[in-house]
Amino acid sequence: MIEILSALKPIFALILFGFFLKRRKIVEDHFWPAVEKITYYLFFPCMLATTLSRASLKEFSVWPMLAGMLSAIFVITIVLLVTKILLERWKKVNGPLFTSLYQGAVRFNTYVGLAAAAALYGEDGIALMAVGVAVCIPTLNILCVVILSYYGHRPDDDHAPSLGMIFRQLIRNPLILGCAIGIAAQMSGLGLPGVLGQGIEILGRAALPLGLLAVGAGLEFSVLKRSGLTVYVSSALRLLIMPVLTLCFCLFYGAEPLSISVALLFQSLPTATSAFILAKQLGGDHEVMAAIITLQTLLAAITMPALLIASQML
Repeated sequence: MIEILSALKPIFALILFGFFLKRRKIVEDHFWPAVEKITYYLFFPCMLATTLSRASLKEFSVWPMLAGMLSAIFVITIVLLVTKILLERWKKVNGPLFTSLYQGAVRFNTYVGLAAAAALYGEDGIALMAVGVAVCIPTLNILCVVILSYYGHRPDDDHAPSLGMIFRQLIRNPLILGCAIGIAAQMSGLGLPGVLGQGIEILGRAALPLGLLAVGAGLEFSVLKRSGLTVYVSSALRLLIMPVLTLCFCLFYGAEPLSISVALLFQSLPTATSAFILAKQLGGDHEVMAAIITLQTLLAAITMPALLIASQML
């Protein structure tokens, strides 16, 4: 228990430090979008490529873990869609609001996840987390884009993304590319060669601290005052229901202890900050999305360690 709390405390301390830097304007506001961009497009892919290139994934059976994670995602998706259809006759939840509730319930913050996996489980934890990222990012991107395309508000329907556009976005996703490079290097037995590999490894070391600072800089406490019940429902689904479902499915599929721990950590993460951008681009309720991101990031400091400690007692 103490080990889990000790490992997670520096992560959330860095997030709060990022918020402090942004709030006090110690650096210019235009610094943060640049940090987010270079971390997303360069540092994190380098970290994923380095980790997977030297991971011994043959020691783990990753399929039960992945099956447990995907099963939980699909169950939440089906339940929310059925609930939305049933509530439409009373018009309790409009389309754009529903898309933000959905994104908040299923998406995950890669920055926080990889930092927590590194602190708690070392290289093996990062490798398993990276495999989860490689599988879940394409799955969730497709689900979120399809739901936003159907329920989001767009004055001009000609801008609805096609299947080809979704596919192009996926194959150009830097995190997926980083995972693909790392897995290819590992399977070839060559690894990342020489100076190139060393350079990629050094760049990857910048990913976790900068990513966590950027998460903190993106927090918007003012939006919580205008948030409604949707924010709390989405947070309960993401931070409580999703990890409990994942744990049950992983046990059912016979996942290994470390894989179960990583899957539980993965599914207890707060939602992704990039969900705000997608909501804005595809007609979701981006103000509610900002409130969900902020509230979940705060609550995760309590729910993540609590769930991980509880799972060790089972």
